[in-house]
Parts: sequence; C-alpha cells; structure tokens
Amino acid sequence: FNRSATALLYLNDAGGDASAGGSTSFLSLGVGDEIRITPSAGSLLLFFPSRRGTGAPSPSWRADDRTLHCAYPTDGSWEKWVAQQWIAVGV
Repeated sequence: FNRSATALLYLNDAGGDASAGGSTSFLSLGVGDEIRITPSAGSLLLFFPSRRGTGAPSPSWRADDRTLHCAYPTDGSWEKWVAQQWIAVGV
C-alpha cells in the first residue's frame, strides 16, 4: 500500500484561538523551523507522504520522511475532530 497523498479535513476548531492547541506539526520539511497548522473548521491540509524513486525493473514508491508529522493535544477546552483520506497508488 503506497500512500501518495494524505488529506486531513478539519471538522471543527477552537474558535480561532491558536493557544488552545490541537495544531498539526511538521518538523522536517527542510524550511527551517517547525511548521504548525492551526485547525480551522472546513480547511483541508493536503500533503504527500511518499515519493517515486528509481529502481529496476520499475520505479517504486518510498516514504518521504520529511512529511512525518504529529498532532499537538488541545488545551482541554475543546475536542479536535478531523476526517482523513489516504490516496493510494499501485493498489
């Protein structure tokens, strides 16, 4: 199973209060500091957790470690809800 894309749809938010936690964080995208995405109801985060490599007899997909991510906990004043869809290739 090769996930070529991941879509995260934020179903709710903390009313625009970034200090309420619940952000999605990428640490290793290679652009310097950590990147945090604050949940906003109805917004979609799309990223690509694998990339096409080269190989014989045919190219293969491999994990792209730069897209490792985590979800920070909320401060307890709200409950975070997301819908996730994995988009696969070669299934």
